[in-house]
Amino acid sequence: MLPRPFPFATPPNIETKRMILKPLTEEDLLAYHKICAEKETMRYYGLKPHQNIEDTRKTLEVLHKWFQANTAIRWGIFYKEWNDELVGDIGFWQFDVLRNRAEVGAKITMRCQGQGLGYEALAAVIDFGFTTLDLNGVDGNISEKNKASIGLVNKLGFRKIGVRPQLSYSIFEKCWQDMIFFSLNKQDWDKHE
Repeated sequence: MLPRPFPFATPPNIETKRMILKPLTEEDLLAYHKICAEKETMRYYGLKPHQNIEDTRKTLEVLHKWFQANTAIRWGIFYKEWNDELVGDIGFWQFDVLRNRAEVGAKITMRCQGQGLGYEALAAVIDFGFTTLDLNGVDGNISEKNKASIGLVNKLGFRKIGVRPQLSYSIFEKCWQDMIFFSLNKQDWDKHE
């Protein structure tokens, strides 16, 4: 079964108190490369840090292709307090059309971690998923070592479903690592708000 089409031609901007989430463009290439090249930012993301600008250009191309194929949607996170500087990205992929679910994920530059931006961006994107995309559930796989992200999804009302053994290879630790599977249903989100 093919994914259903998104109800828009380009991802709409999402505005929160401190940030604007909007599609990444070629104009964002250098700023996005700086984030994707940060070793600590990429540590739990499952990919090695970008070595050059071409790595980042290819990533942007893939993200756009996935959006056109209705298999992923990604926004840049632009921080208003820093003159709308790009500080990360966030979005959905792994759409399960039969179950009306998607997986969510984000990365934020180390300079902005611990300031509540992840919570604010994730809450906005989850709400968008439930209201605009009409999802029934949002899932996440998080490294058992990524304590900050585990705390974040717990704060947002996700439930730990279980552990997925050796799901992701850590290029930093050079071994397979377990991932904790979290899930949030629309009904639970409505109660959480």
